[in-house]
Amino acid sequence: MMPKQLVVAIALTLGFVGAIQATEPRSFELFEISNHDNPSLRYQFSRAAATSDDPVVIAAVGREFKKSDRENRVDLQKVWLQHNVPKKMKLVSRFLVTECGRKHHGKWDACDVYTFADSKGTRVDYYIYVGNWPD
Repeated sequence: MMPKQLVVAIALTLGFVGAIQATEPRSFELFEISNHDNPSLRYQFSRAAATSDDPVVIAAVGREFKKSDRENRVDLQKVWLQHNVPKKMKLVSRFLVTECGRKHHGKWDACDVYTFADSKGTRVDYYIYVGNWPD
């Protein structure tokens, strides 16, 4: 039989480990998609936490972005959101924030931020990097 102090210490330790696991940052997996009309157009979504410090980055596979890719930017963001945001969440807002990701050349890069809320009103922000899209 274990002493009560040891049982309490184990329970507290397990509770603490559970609390740490519950607060670990989320991480979304890398995946690729292709354009149904033009299968040679492939895009990749980075593995990321989708936070201000670790936004999702969308890239063209095997090539640099072209200006013509800009017409697909919001649609690609919607694909990522549909793939990763729980269906029960509702879109609250979308806006551009100019200080996210990492600082490059003395300035911050920009992200589109999508805010979703659950039925209790709890809000979650998802950051998608836009600093790599051509003007």
